[in-house]
Amino acid sequence: RCCCTGGLTSYFPHHHFAPAREEMVRCLHWEEAEKLAALVQCGQLIQGMNQQLQEHLCKIRELKAIYGRLQAENRKLRNLCYFLDEDQLKAKCLASHWQIFGHHMAQVLRYEVASCLCKLAGLEGLLTPLSPLHHSGATNGVNLRGRTPLPAPLPLSAPLRHPTAPQGAVPPTLGTTAVGYCKINSFSFLFFSWRTCPLSMLRMKG
Repeated sequence: RCCCTGGLTSYFPHHHFAPAREEMVRCLHWEEAEKLAALVQCGQLIQGMNQQLQEHLCKIRELKAIYGRLQAENRKLRNLCYFLDEDQLKAKCLASHWQIFGHHMAQVLRYEVASCLCKLAGLEGLLTPLSPLHHSGATNGVNLRGRTPLPAPLPLSAPLRHPTAPQGAVPPTLGTTAVGYCKINSFSFLFFSWRTCPLSMLRMKG
């Protein structure tokens, strides 16, 4: 029994659509719940990604700060290396100058010592032997035999006398001990002169 004027509602009764409508409503609620769960999950994932991104940004800032400090230390070390290289070059130049000065001073001292020895040898030959030990060929334990004969004794202008010696005491004779005294005093004077004024000697030598 169909009624064309009523359409489908008149053809299908109302109680035929009730189960399908409930099923559709249930499906819609399930789909909405799934969508909400997916949205919540996406929000949580986005929040986690944001947190990780912030942590990475903080690490990048810390690494940039460390890199800046390392660059500053690198510049300081480079400047220090340049300074040490300059000091090393200056030290090498100074060492070479001192080496040249030492060689020159050694030559000067060698020449001066040789000349002083020659002068002392000449003075020893010119000294007058007044001691009787000199005529016997030994003086102060040193055998003088076999040497070239010394010149004749020269008269002294005044006798030698110690200031504290009593009146009428015999003055000591001038023997070869005076030669040793002369040598010691001469070497002491030369050593003191070389230690006190080497630069003046160099100027005189030049």
